[in-house]
Amino acid sequence: PPTRPYPAASLVKVITMAAALDSAPEAVARPCRYVGNQYRLTPKRVDPPRGGNSVSLRKALITSNNQCFAQLAVHTIGAPTLLDAIDRFGWLDAPGPGHAQGVVTDPGDNAFALGRLGSGLGGARITPLHAVSLAAALVDGWRVEPRWIRRITDAEGRELALPPERPRQRVLTSELATELREMLAETTLRGTARRAFRDRRGRSLLQRVKVAGKTGSLNGKDPDGRYEWFVGVAPVDRPTIAIAVVSVQAPLYWVSASQLAAETLKVIFCPKGVCSSAAAGRWSEASPPSVAAIDDGGAAR
Repeated sequence: PPTRPYPAASLVKVITMAAALDSAPEAVARPCRYVGNQYRLTPKRVDPPRGGNSVSLRKALITSNNQCFAQLAVHTIGAPTLLDAIDRFGWLDAPGPGHAQGVVTDPGDNAFALGRLGSGLGGARITPLHAVSLAAALVDGWRVEPRWIRRITDAEGRELALPPERPRQRVLTSELATELREMLAETTLRGTARRAFRDRRGRSLLQRVKVAGKTGSLNGKDPDGRYEWFVGVAPVDRPTIAIAVVSVQAPLYWVSASQLAAETLKVIFCPKGVCSSAAAGRWSEASPPSVAAIDDGGAAR
């Protein structure tokens, strides 16, 4: 169900990077060192090794390097700043009527727990509406309140007043939002979602429309399976569409969350096989808002 929370996985890395850019931008410019498998985290690996591999944090973001983001959370950001950033993005609230609150565990003084939270290996559960709100904040730094109710009537058909919109909340400066988008554009070009956004001949699936995105994957329970995420915005330079996809995969599966996102964006931006930024206008300017989704049976609605 789209109204319940799921493990946030590496989507947390977007908030971890945002917190670092805001509170310690000089640290983001320094390379990260890690040893062995970049995805494997142990209590010792939350501390930078003396040797090992070296990678920029920009590349660590698009390749979802868990060790680098655990180190960033533990040695640069700290638990209070990271939890404050998570709260600012709305993950502790219910994102909309009928949707569950996010669940985030305070790591306290436990460095390993903080590293797991900052890298996305544990400690955070969110709904897809939380995830798409995170993506929408990358447009201009404002936290977007979702509204999909056009009108309310009582039993006699009389129209009632809609609840007032809450004041918008800024979670990032517009400059930081732009910087994050430019970083995350590499995810679909050279990072963890590059294959999903290319056709069988290796050409860009959306032609000249560029997408900024972040993937996430984590094994979990309730239900058992591999939880896969993709969140993103497009076009990168002037976004009009934010998207979030979550899928729970069985041991055998045929399509990834990134592929589902790419195919949905293709429907939005590429009518009749020609992709353009302007094509999204028929979705973003519709009233009431149109929603592109894929249900369990694979049908678009």
